[in-house]
Amino acid sequence: MKGAVRRHDCPLSDVQITYAPRHNMLPLHRDGRLVYVQSLEGYAARRISELTRKYSNISPRIRLATRAELDGFLIRHAGHALAVPAADGLKNRLPHLSAAPLPRPSRNHWRLAWQAMALACAFVIAPLTLIQICGAFLAIWFLLFTCLRLAGSFAPRPRIRRLARLPDDQLPIYSIVVALYREATSVAPLIRSLETLDYPGIMAQTPQAIWTVVA
Repeated sequence: MKGAVRRHDCPLSDVQITYAPRHNMLPLHRDGRLVYVQSLEGYAARRISELTRKYSNISPRIRLATRAELDGFLIRHAGHALAVPAADGLKNRLPHLSAAPLPRPSRNHWRLAWQAMALACAFVIAPLTLIQICGAFLAIWFLLFTCLRLAGSFAPRPRIRRLARLPDDQLPIYSIVVALYREATSVAPLIRSLETLDYPGIMAQTPQAIWTVVA
């Protein structure tokens, strides 16, 4: 792209310009007419060749640019527009897959204030009655919790179904990677522990010699 290119040369809005990197194309007003700046990557050259062969009148309206030039224009003039979907796109489209904090549920402060005032009035008007109601509620909750524990203690334990032992030729192959660094004294006990594993072929994979590499 020859000459200085300013933001108002591009007719796209901040929302529309975010799709320019995906298509490697950017419309610009140059020399009094609308041209399309294309970065040649992938199959872009083939597509442009097919379009110019089919529509010869669009050839003067196509400008070629490197990807670095296209990215430079987008970073200078549309950096904020590109940063917003990059930072919040996943949170807005798929919030259950995003690690962004969930929005806090809005609370009605007036409702909480009225509830606090009603509770305070109840304590002032009938404190004994309110205390008895709270005590009855706690007693019922404790009895229900005790019944739940008693029911759980008398419930039969679920039977654990033992899996059938697979033949050796049907067992999967595992690779054991043991990372050691300056631990020569622990190699021999480690190999003895590996030899005690009850798995077919483990003895064939166990090293029979200890090699010491001095850096």
